[in-house]
Amino acid sequence: MLVRILPVPRRRPLVVTAVVAAAACVAAGLALAVAHLPLVEARAAYLGWRDGDPRGELAGDRGVHDAVLRAWADRTGMASQDAVLLTRSTGPTRLVWAGRVGGVAGAVVTQPAHITGREMPGLDEGVDPRHDVWGYLRLRPDGTATVAAVTAHHLPNVWRLHALGGWLDPTAGIGLVLSLGTPLVVSETVELTPAGVYGRTARPLPFRSDGTAVVDIDDAIGRYGVVVGPASRPLTDIYGLSGSLETDLAPLVLDWSGRAADGPSVIPITGAAPPAAPTEGLLDTFTGAVVSRLARVPNMSYATTGWLLGGRLADGTTVTVGTVNAGGTHRLVSLTGTRYADHGVLDPAAPLPIAVRLPGGRGWVVAAPRATLRHRPPGGSWRPAGLQAAVVPDTGPVEVEVGRTGRRPAVVSLA
Repeated sequence: MLVRILPVPRRRPLVVTAVVAAAACVAAGLALAVAHLPLVEARAAYLGWRDGDPRGELAGDRGVHDAVLRAWADRTGMASQDAVLLTRSTGPTRLVWAGRVGGVAGAVVTQPAHITGREMPGLDEGVDPRHDVWGYLRLRPDGTATVAAVTAHHLPNVWRLHALGGWLDPTAGIGLVLSLGTPLVVSETVELTPAGVYGRTARPLPFRSDGTAVVDIDDAIGRYGVVVGPASRPLTDIYGLSGSLETDLAPLVLDWSGRAADGPSVIPITGAAPPAAPTEGLLDTFTGAVVSRLARVPNMSYATTGWLLGGRLADGTTVTVGTVNAGGTHRLVSLTGTRYADHGVLDPAAPLPIAVRLPGGRGWVVAAPRATLRHRPPGGSWRPAGLQAAVVPDTGPVEVEVGRTGRRPAVVSLA
């Protein structure tokens, strides 16, 4: 469950959620792998939009084509933090789609760029810089265009996307979603259940013949944020989102229990005592640390997820490990006492997606959803570490075995 999105957006919030199939069966009785496109097909669908012929009823209009590319080149209406993403562009701008939705004429363009920590604060310098920057533009009655939304997608991770999209007219609440083949639903309302938990109702999002779908919302209900997500699993509540339609924002990037909609949770860390603070307190403290780190970035969109790895070390220090979506990229972060650390981009498909080295030789926090963990020094004897999450010693090189039902164990070396 996404529990906090900060800061409060200037434009109407709209998000497309994406769920990564870290396990074959993740929600009660639902085999996500069946609903999710095979990786090669998801990537092919993405490249079909990026590299294929322009789509939409206005794609062949030369005047529209020129106006859109001119506005993109001039950064007309583009926020300064979005323009920074294009300071290291590496190729030409391509028109992807141009047409009419909800009484608004708009267009979609894309341009490759190298994006690093210099352009997107929080990214490690060692991360592959290849990105595609996507722009969503509104066409004015006078024939000119203005940029309404900008997103950036990390090329090695496009297989994780369920859709592309952004606002064409944030003021009117009109957005465009580009299909990547996954059936989607849209939720426009937030409801408080009798149990006191916020939830959502959703309806199917129909796609048109050109592969686009329209999100057209009423201003009164838009203040809570529209959520678009795969029809294969329940949507979780989101309290406020960025002006762009993010397509890589997962309620649970790693699914620990199969109960994604049950509310916030803290996954216990074997080898650490239960945290003294209640779940909500841990989440608030963790979110506060994220805020203090990222709030200085103007208009940065970031979100913490509704789960944490949590525990107390032998010296009484509380450790929490979680993920944050910053600028469309999932990052692994930790809080050891009051010490905040960013551990780079999360790879949910890795055998051991979480391996966080704690400061002061306190150990490694290692975790893999629904896995049995063991550890040993190289060449030594295996010792049980626990289920899903554990603290293992940091006294030198260590190997961690990740065992899952029906799979060959994987061994990961840490040093």
